[in-house]
Amino acid sequence: MKIVIDNKEYSVKLAESRLTKQLETKLPFKEDFGKSGDHEYYTKLSEKLDQKILEDKYIEMYQCMTTKDTTNMANLLDDSFVLVHMTGMRQSKTEYLKYIDQGRLRYYSAQHEHIKVEINGDRAVLIGQSRVSAAVFGGGRHTWSLQQRLQFIDKGGVWLIIESIASTY
Repeated sequence: MKIVIDNKEYSVKLAESRLTKQLETKLPFKEDFGKSGDHEYYTKLSEKLDQKILEDKYIEMYQCMTTKDTTNMANLLDDSFVLVHMTGMRQSKTEYLKYIDQGRLRYYSAQHEHIKVEINGDRAVLIGQSRVSAAVFGGGRHTWSLQQRLQFIDKGGVWLIIESIASTY
């Protein structure tokens, strides 16, 4: 993965966790960031890495949805996860995954148009806008401009989705 900090590009390898566990390659020298001190340097780097991880989780979520991979999807969702559909219907993690397995929620494709991430400590909000082709609750296949507002929590170095609110844009 490549990250850009202060207009400089760095290649890093990621593992699933926060900064100290994520980098398998050498960190760029802090001197590359001008007069930034250690704290500012590591804060910027950590934020960039977390943003990339959250963006990747959004994309992975859709890959799991379109391939009906509820095993990996379950690993992205906290046990407290709730999905709020456009209709206002609420589904727990268990019920949502069951509906995907049963084909009651069938996702065919997703084209991601915009992803915005805001991180605040161990919480984050991602707003993703994607063109999604799906057939839901026995209806025909349609393409929606679907916005997902995902709330994440960092549990032991792993970002998990705790809520998804779906709407159109």
